[in-house]
Amino acid sequence: MGRDEEFALRFEAGARAGEVFPLPAGREIIVGRAPDLDITLDDSRVSRRHAAIVIDGGQVAIRDLDSRNGIFVNGQRSEKARLKPGDRVRIGASVIVLEVAVPVEPARPVARAIAGRLDQITVVAVLEQLVAEERTGRLTLRGAHDHGSIYLRHGHISFASIETQPEYKPRKAFFRLVAWRSGAYEFDPSDPGPVDLHLGESTRDLLHEVPQYLETLAEMRDKLPLPDASLLVPSPPPGDLKQLTADEFTADQLVRKHGTLQGVLDHSPGTDLEATWHFSTLLERGFIELR
Repeated sequence: MGRDEEFALRFEAGARAGEVFPLPAGREIIVGRAPDLDITLDDSRVSRRHAAIVIDGGQVAIRDLDSRNGIFVNGQRSEKARLKPGDRVRIGASVIVLEVAVPVEPARPVARAIAGRLDQITVVAVLEQLVAEERTGRLTLRGAHDHGSIYLRHGHISFASIETQPEYKPRKAFFRLVAWRSGAYEFDPSDPGPVDLHLGESTRDLLHEVPQYLETLAEMRDKLPLPDASLLVPSPPPGDLKQLTADEFTADQLVRKHGTLQGVLDHSPGTDLEATWHFSTLLERGFIELR
């Protein structure tokens, strides 16, 4: 396999059969059941972090990440293996074939629109592709009841917004959008947005933060009431409200006004993780109760 070739994974069997996933050179691709990975397989036989695939020096390699059921290369269970085009890898119920894609061109990729479904690829994976290609344009994400936008300029994430929540700060909008796991996405290179858009953080820092953000948020939400469960604030409160931090007091007031965790998340000035943290603190201290 030469250094001038690109490679892709084609799903031959399993829930994602027919899909093709391009393999970026020099970056490790993690496959597993967790929702924040590069390739997510919704399969009980797949571990949360099951396997890693990487291109290094024109060679494609795969290794098992101490998964429960292992990986099988051409029918043989393997801890790690070098792959060549045509090799078949089985992970759970999925069979993945390594293929040669197109030769790498030295010129910058031609601007083009791309689109797809969020149940097939994560928002972060789409953004990483756009950043790697130094793209400029607008990534539109459409959910069942809302849609939002993430803007890029020359491979740098510059702004984020949600249509029904125009008051959201760009950071809050960005972290809510990257958590979407259903709906559709479309990238339009003809819409770069206003030149003065600014997210306030480097793209590298943002993308590095996302996996831990999503994992922590999922862990915390598993221990909390359902987002639409009815809540109340006990009267009298179990302690002096003056002892609450400013953020905790804001969360307390949002519960009083909206009566649900979703109301707190939607109206808190911080990210959903920050709002969840303050809500969790109030719940543990008895300032919030289930109705």
